[in-house]
Amino acid sequence: MATAMLESKALPGTSLPIVLATLIFYGRIFHCWRPAGHGIVDLHKAIVDSCDVFFYTIGQRLGIDRIHEYATGLGLGRRTGIDLPSEEAGLIPSEEWVQRVYHHKWYAGETISWRSARAPLRSPRYNSCE
Repeated sequence: MATAMLESKALPGTSLPIVLATLIFYGRIFHCWRPAGHGIVDLHKAIVDSCDVFFYTIGQRLGIDRIHEYATGLGLGRRTGIDLPSEEAGLIPSEEWVQRVYHHKWYAGETISWRSARAPLRSPRYNSCE
């Protein structure tokens, strides 16, 4: 997400004032792992401290289709090429995918929930994208 954030200018500059540890997105409450919050957070601090609210906010600003564009462009969603007997390709959703598979629109609040999910095997590659 960091690549998408920086290249698309989803955030003017690289810092967000994350004072609150709880934010409401689309009527749903999202909490940071640190009860007191993180204060002013730039991209480096967000990665080092794993600031959930920073990345929830970036996910909201980017939207699922832009996240999909950058993630697939960076190789996420594809098999790694490591010789793993049962490796499957991952899923990077998009508005088109949810419409085709589930026959309804993608709701903006789903972007926040999807952004917070992480696949353990993909963590090194995925985190390099955050």
